[in-house]
Amino acid sequence: DRGRITVNDKMETNVPNIYAIGDCLGKVMLAHVASAQGEVAAENALGETAVYDGKTNPSCVYTDPEFAGVGLTEEKAKELGHWIGTNGHTLIYGGGKIGLMGAVADAVLAEGGPVIGVIPEFLKTPDKVHDRLTKLYTVKTMEDRKRRMIDLGEAFIALPGGPGTLEEISEIMSLRRLKKCTAPCLIYNVSGYYDPLESMCQRMGRQEFIVSDYEEIVLFPRCLDEIRYYLEEEEG
Repeated sequence: DRGRITVNDKMETNVPNIYAIGDCLGKVMLAHVASAQGEVAAENALGETAVYDGKTNPSCVYTDPEFAGVGLTEEKAKELGHWIGTNGHTLIYGGGKIGLMGAVADAVLAEGGPVIGVIPEFLKTPDKVHDRLTKLYTVKTMEDRKRRMIDLGEAFIALPGGPGTLEEISEIMSLRRLKKCTAPCLIYNVSGYYDPLESMCQRMGRQEFIVSDYEEIVLFPRCLDEIRYYLEEEEG
């Protein structure tokens, strides 16, 4: 049933902080934000059952695990994580502990917010995987990771990152263009990092490769206040 999941997939949890989220639309990230309803049961490492009331908004955040995120970019990643953790949202992300990926996860955890990671087996090494997550899904391939994150997320946000980040958020853009996804798609344009991409979207609109108003597909917020505004507007 939507809004109720019994977690029996390959997953790892930390004791005693066990959380799970309600089922979501099959769309990403982090972004994207309708409330998950109902109770969700999950078994912890001791075989005990913990119940979370599901009143959380799963947001999927894409970013680069290798990028150090120096200066303002790292600050904005932490600020986003703080907001997610203090406003009843759940972070869905790639499961890493370094770079901007680690920065946003640590910020959510520091505020007591649930963090769900999704990581492929070949990246699950002690130097890369986060060991304090609420829940960690282990999948076989990068494609499996993308699909799982899309299935879990109700909003999608891309922080500055490299080719992998662009690939992930581009898939959400394509799904929205095809009307196969209604979740918010936000590209966090920190310090103008994504200005060239926004210009490219405008050009695609002018040349009619996408709808003339590209903002029907993707938005480019430049600060946390704009992210909050877009998501709250979506919730109605």
